Order: sequence, then C-alpha cells, then structure tokens
Amino acid sequence: CGSTLGNWIPIASKDSGYAYNAGWTGTFDGNHHAIRHLYINSDKYEQGLFGYAGGNIRQLQVTADISGEGPYRAAVAGYLCAGGRISYCTSHGSIKGRYDAGGISGMNMGTIDHCVNGADIHAASGEAGGITGKALGDITYCANEGTITGEGSLIGGIAGEVEGTATLTHSYNRGKVTGKGYCGGIVGRLWAGTVSDCYSTDSVKSLDSFAPDSSSAGAIAGYIYTEYGSLANCHYRSS
Repeated sequence: CGSTLGNWIPIASKDSGYAYNAGWTGTFDGNHHAIRHLYINSDKYEQGLFGYAGGNIRQLQVTADISGEGPYRAAVAGYLCAGGRISYCTSHGSIKGRYDAGGISGMNMGTIDHCVNGADIHAASGEAGGITGKALGDITYCANEGTITGEGSLIGGIAGEVEGTATLTHSYNRGKVTGKGYCGGIVGRLWAGTVSDCYSTDSVKSLDSFAPDSSSAGAIAGYIYTEYGSLANCHYRSS
C-alpha cells in the first residue's frame, strides 16, 4: 500500500467485528521479513498492521506512515489484547494519533518482548511511548531509538504510562522525549506496577503543565505514584 494507493485496512479491525476482548488469535511469523510503505490516514481507532491483536506476532519489521486524530495506533498493532504477544519486531517511520500512540502497540494488555522502535511517535493529546502508549501488560528487553513527542502529558521513551500489575524491565531509551505534564526517559507516569533494570541516555523535556498534571520531566519517570508504583535499578545519562 502507500499514499498513492490509499489506506491500509488493519487486520482484525473493529469494522470486521473484532474488539478488545475478542481480538485476532493465531500466529503471524514474519520470518525476519519486512513490510514497508504501510500507509494509514484515518481518524478511526486501533490502526496499524493489526487492529485488535490477541495472538502471537513475531520476527517482523514494519515501516509505517500513520496519521489522523484517532487513538490506539502503532506500526504493528493498534491494540494488543490480553493474552497476545509481540516479540522480535521492529518499527520504523512515523506514527501520529490523538492518544495511546506507540511504535509496537498503541495499547498493551498483553506481552511485548525483544522489540525495537525506530519510528517517530507523536500524540496530539497524550500517552505516547516508543514501544507503547499505555502498558497494562508486560514489556521486557525492548528499546526505543525514535523521537517521542506529545502536546499533552504522559510521554515516555518506552511507555507513556504503566498501570495495573504491568512490569517494564531490561529496556532502554536513546531517543529524545518532549511533551507537557509528566514526561520521562522510560515512562511518563508510573501509576502502578514495576519499572526496573532500564536506562535512558537522551534529553527529556516537559514544556508546560497539562491540567491536571504539573510540568515534570524525569530522566526515568516523570511521575511515580509511590503507593502502587515501584522503580528499581534504573540509570540515566541525559538532561
């Protein structure tokens, strides 16, 4: 596909009857192949190669140009459902959306491991991350090399926000992070769950407050709700 041919229609889209609790199941093994010129300009939710992914996606590189006002968008899967897994995948290109924008998944309810994002990610409202916009599922052994920006809060190098019982471990960020409100080199806001054994090496900037969030930039996390969130053994070399 491409801009001259029109929009890619995601596999397992909402229009095809899929949902967050009824995603695609199965195995998509890219066998180290690449998909290039994936083009989407749409205000619909859950945009990416896959819409609602509840199966196993692995060993794939996706270069995408995704834009529009909708949330939940990423090169690989707009919404990774509970029980789904994305592993050994790489994203490149440009991902833009309203909120929950990421390189690998927009929303992560499953497991993401051994993935790398090189795409530039932008959220017009908030919740943007190199790997995922929001993580309620686990992330391990992942990396971000792209530039992460947002016009709102919860902007992070790996995840915009970590919630629930999610763990984000053994991952690093080497991309610039810029937004408003809570911005962090690894996670914008650690609301609950665990972030450990991570590092970040590039600059993090919070340009202004974004109600109700104050302006707070952290080399690892912009904000930690210490009653439920735990941060351990993380390092940085950035400003």
